[in-house]
Amino acid sequence: MLIRGLYYEGWDPTGKPTKERHEAQFLAHIAKELPRAEVGEVERGTRAVLDVRIDRGAAVKIAIIFPEELLKFWLAFIQEAVRGRQQGATPSRF
Repeated sequence: MLIRGLYYEGWDPTGKPTKERHEAQFLAHIAKELPRAEVGEVERGTRAVLDVRIDRGAAVKIAIIFPEELLKFWLAFIQEAVRGRQQGATPSRF
């Protein structure tokens, strides 16, 4: 995926990761990359991207690095698993 992004899609890792920690900043950053998107489309699109069909354990590992305010974009069961891990609980089966 990394090679594809770098060589075929022109992804530039300079300045990554970004430091958005709040919902408005996060959505504004995404909207800047999608200039023709309407206001509601940015949030719906963000939720759709984070709802990709990936291994549930991997999704939790990725989501756990998100600031609390941005967890709302993940599916409810992933949010619950992340909160459980953050509180030291044993994660349930995904």
